[in-house]
Amino acid sequence: WMVPEGVAEVWLVDLKLSQLHGWYTDLDRQVREGLAGFGTVFFGKGYAHPDHVPIDIARFTGQQPFPMERFLEEPPHVTFIAREDRLWFRSPLSKFLFRATHPLGLRKLLARLWVSDQDRLMRGTMKAIRREFPGVSFTVAGLGRPGGFGGLAEDLRTLQMDEATERRWCAAYGRSQFVIGLHGSNMLLPTAHAGGCIEVLPYDRYENFVQDVAVRYADVMQLFLYRFVDEFATPRQVARHALSMFRDFRTYYRNNRTNVF
Repeated sequence: WMVPEGVAEVWLVDLKLSQLHGWYTDLDRQVREGLAGFGTVFFGKGYAHPDHVPIDIARFTGQQPFPMERFLEEPPHVTFIAREDRLWFRSPLSKFLFRATHPLGLRKLLARLWVSDQDRLMRGTMKAIRREFPGVSFTVAGLGRPGGFGGLAEDLRTLQMDEATERRWCAAYGRSQFVIGLHGSNMLLPTAHAGGCIEVLPYDRYENFVQDVAVRYADVMQLFLYRFVDEFATPRQVARHALSMFRDFRTYYRNNRTNVF
């Protein structure tokens, strides 16, 4: 999964990123043995935050990204990215109470209350968007328990990840004018495929601004299509940005892509 064509072998090291700061003699031995049969070996640099614009994501996932030039021609679709370990909170008090459950040993018992409230925030956003654009459809993707959206959205959330699920998610991203979700690495693949995003950005993540977004455009279109809102933004505030992206795209695209020197 996500290995591009032309790669002959994959050496997979089953260690967490935090563990890779150490030195493992057995791993060193295996690498030396694996490289012994080659006359020349070149090492490619790995960048934590590369320029995403020139990257053809379809080489890795097999899913074509949303074509920006067809933003208004394709059926309107929005995908929400949801997870249960990092949440969209309704208020500072809600966030404080959620964090207080951890030292009290109540997180597992009570976490579902906040997850359900996050679902309510997403449903409220969907309904606000649909009041203005009745034809828009929605998908919810991410690591979490499915349920609670009825006929309002296609719910692809799951706690059991596999390649088929990941491909279904990427297909949803690829047909989305934009995705909506909370800051985190969970936004990388969605933004690499969708036309744009609206991200709920927590205060304590300002120094990581845009690190989790695979920006696809090198011109001012990125200012229009990648939007960031307060971590306690209301559904109405998030929907306001979504509606603007649908309503104002034609004018913005004409002024900044068509009528330019």
